Amino acid sequence: MKTLSLIYPKLLIISLFFGISLSLYSQHQKTAIQLTEDSLIGFNIEEYNDIAQTKKFTPYEYQLNLSRFQREFINKKCNLTQPSVIESQNKIDHQTPISPMVAPCTNEDFETGNFSGWTVIEGSNSNSCMQTGCCPNSSNTWSQIFTTPAPDVNGIIPGTISNSPLGGTNVALLNFSGMGMNYQVVRMQQTFPVTSTNALFQFAFMAALENAGHACCDQPYAAINVLDCGGNPLPCPSYSIVAPTSGCGSTFTGWINGGGWTYTSNWIISTIDLTPYIGSCVTIRVTVGGCNAGGHGGYMYFDALCNPMNINVNGINFPVGTSGGNIPACGISSATVSAPPFLNPYTWSGPPGSGISGYTSQTFTTGTAGIYTLTMNPAGSCSPITRTVNIQFYPNPNATFISNNTCNTYTLINTGDPAPSIQTYSFAGAPPPATFTTTATNSSVIFPTSGTYTIYHTVVNTQSCQATQTLQITVPATPTVNINITNAGCASLGSGTVN
Repeated sequence: MKTLSLIYPKLLIISLFFGISLSLYSQHQKTAIQLTEDSLIGFNIEEYNDIAQTKKFTPYEYQLNLSRFQREFINKKCNLTQPSVIESQNKIDHQTPISPMVAPCTNEDFETGNFSGWTVIEGSNSNSCMQTGCCPNSSNTWSQIFTTPAPDVNGIIPGTISNSPLGGTNVALLNFSGMGMNYQVVRMQQTFPVTSTNALFQFAFMAALENAGHACCDQPYAAINVLDCGGNPLPCPSYSIVAPTSGCGSTFTGWINGGGWTYTSNWIISTIDLTPYIGSCVTIRVTVGGCNAGGHGGYMYFDALCNPMNINVNGINFPVGTSGGNIPACGISSATVSAPPFLNPYTWSGPPGSGISGYTSQTFTTGTAGIYTLTMNPAGSCSPITRTVNIQFYPNPNATFISNNTCNTYTLINTGDPAPSIQTYSFAGAPPPATFTTTATNSSVIFPTSGTYTIYHTVVNTQSCQATQTLQITVPATPTVNINITNAGCASLGSGTVN
């Protein structure tokens, strides 16, 4: 079998002999570039061959890129203004304008069936590490919304693309057209304000990247980056999604090789902690590209979900913000505690006697009150994420109450926990009185019509524990008084009968 080093010169000689007419083919298009022999005098074929061998071009990629380099040589020779392929490969490109600000996490899960809330743009990959060539074109012709479950659109990933583990049936399919070959690169991004309700940005992906055999920065790739309000890339969290065979470091494991491609057979899930940016804004940027030699593809399925940073105790979520907080365990003698999902690996440490030390599961159960420290170190994070929670066990409050009434006016009397515990009265019936909150022992309520009502009395004590008691009442009808006067008039001097 002939080596590429023998093939490269022969391809050039044949091309020059016939006046150099090269036709470049891709899966979806044919581009013809006509170059004359005189215009290429001075073109250094040896230098190009060295580049081709270093980058491990296939014969197809050799011919495809030869035309680009020859075109660039002529541009320089004739003082035309087009960027150098080599120069552009060495300049980092994060200068794509940030997307317009949208409400926190708009259509992050694509369940509207379109890309609303997201900006999708396209370009031509020239360096996979620097993301150069991405993305000057405000078009969206290589991506679509994909409905699951369904087979992989390009037939590379075996079986079925299942529903996203984040929920729903719609996901983004990026750079799928032509399997992402012919230098294609796609970028999708969204800019939004960070609040306590969306400080956990969860994402899931399935990817297929062709094993090109090129150097790391020439391979097909995907990347997930976070930018600040000014559009400046943050050093982390940052996620590199490349085939393990590329020689690049990939943030994630779980790849399978087959048919010249590397792919994920299942969804890979991770979470970005945005709590340091609460009160500011961020841009979430997802970029997917084929190799920069044009002959190898890469595409990705992507889904996302925004959530608050919570720790769950006995099925109740407690916000832990940027540091932690107090968590009451009410009316019980033990607590089952769970860390936020997809921020593993986890390490829990508890107070003496709890038996929780260096515990690495997401969830544990304890009957010991005290301070517990959770350390999370998810892939791509800048440093470990730490939250400290103080778990205390308290009895539930007493929510008993009674009622007295005169017709449709009821006095509700709290016989449970007094102030400073807070009482909330709410009602079911047609039509019900308005809900109200009080710390008073007695409360007066007028029911608008007769009928059956249910009264809900909820008491929350100073430890944030709550209890609710209900009472059903039947409001009587308001009595009606009818007065009839007969035989009263001037003739009878105002006398008459009243019934």
